[in-house]
Parts: sequence; C-alpha cells; structure tokens
Amino acid sequence: TDRFDIQTRITVGNAGMVYRAIDRQTGQPVAVKLLSGANLPAPFDAASLRADVPELLRIGGPHVLTLIAAMDDEDGMVLAYPWAEGTPGPLVPAARPLGPGEARQLAAQFVTALECAERHNCPHGDIRPSHIVVGASEGTPWLWLLDWGLSIHRATQPPEFLPFTAPERLAGVQPTLAADFFSVGASLYFLLTGRAPAAGADPATLATF
Repeated sequence: TDRFDIQTRITVGNAGMVYRAIDRQTGQPVAVKLLSGANLPAPFDAASLRADVPELLRIGGPHVLTLIAAMDDEDGMVLAYPWAEGTPGPLVPAARPLGPGEARQLAAQFVTALECAERHNCPHGDIRPSHIVVGASEGTPWLWLLDWGLSIHRATQPPEFLPFTAPERLAGVQPTLAADFFSVGASLYFLLTGRAPAAGADPATLATF
C-alpha cells in the first residue's frame, strides 16, 4: 500500500499473508496482514470485518496490539498492527521456557489484556498460542495478544482454534469474556508445557476430555 513500506514476508496464515513493514507516517515497524484467498482454510468475511473496523480501532492496552489501520488493496483487505518484538507463542516452550515467576507475570498480563473485553464489550474470541507474542520490557516478560475481535468474522475456524476454545464456543455460542478466560488458561498451559490441554480434530472429540 502507499502507507506501508513492505520489508519481508513473515508467514502465510490460514486467512492470508503477514508481512513486516515500516509505517511511512510514523517510521515505526508494523505487521501488515493481507487477507486474501477465499480458498484458504479459514478466510475472513471482508464485508463484515470492514463494518467492525471503527470498533476494533478503539480496542487497546499495554498487552493488546491495537489495530492501526484497515484498508482495501487490489489483492484483498489489509490490516496493520504495531510490530511486537518477541517469541511467537507456539515457539515459547522450546525457545523461551518460562519459570514459575514468569508464568505468574504473564497470567496477570493476560487478565489485564482481558479488561479490554469489559471496557468495550468486545471479547477477543480466539485466544491461542499463535495469537500471542512473548517479549520483554526492561527485563520483565511481556505478553501481547494479537488479532483482537477478528474470529467472529470467520464462517469457520482453523483447526488450531479447537484445543484452546471453551466448550460453549465449540457448540456455536458467540464469543464471551468467560470463554476468553477459558482460552487464557488453555494457552498458559501450552506456554508452560508445550502441549495443548486437549486434543482432537473436531468438537465432538474434544468434548470427551
């Protein structure tokens, strides 16, 4: 886009591609998500998401990566977030093992992040390791939650959504703060052990745990 100077592609996700870029307006590094490809495993409904952008732009906090901008590109819808320097959640158990004290700090930061749901009446809806980055601030572990409020704009959720999701969400209930707390506990379990608290390829299998 005209606003962002793309530097490198970071990953291909289940709804598009993620790039590291520089915001030409501020000079700061950002993560740019290009949501494209209806044939991908879990695409977003661009029209629904576009209508929700004004609310998503308001959601922020010290442990939440706030949406900076949303725009349409010839290749699809583009979302931009501040760049979080740290270890992606799925890599934390192997690359950055957590001690008990660090785990307590991250648990408290999770709860601080969830205050956004209360303030804005907008749950996250999809808390799992791939939506977490763990870094550091002045020697203290620091957690960021990514992609706040996006899951409601998917018709189907990606497979990695299942093991970290509250039973009522698996049954089709819309996101709630209570369900977010369940996902926080499941994600903390993974960050500490390297394993999901449950396993299964479908909601029915997960319900047996």
